[in-house]
Amino acid sequence: MRPSPRGELVEITDLLQMYLEEGALRVETMGRGCAWLDIGTHATQLDMCNFVRALEQRQGLQTGCPEEIAWAQNWITEA
Repeated sequence: MRPSPRGELVEITDLLQMYLEEGALRVETMGRGCAWLDIGTHATQLDMCNFVRALEQRQGLQTGCPEEIAWAQNWITEA
């Protein structure tokens, strides 16, 4: 693959096209509360960090908290 105009070696759309051509693409709908953020640059990584910080502060919830995920999957108990 050649670098994209943004200098990326693999764009997500290129990768998805490769999976589609190989018959290996599996699509799942992201539910409410999910967000896809492009973090391919330092500026977009900062945007993502600010987004997560604002979300956690305003909702009072953790993002990507392993303990909460394990509890929701019944892998651990409240105790």
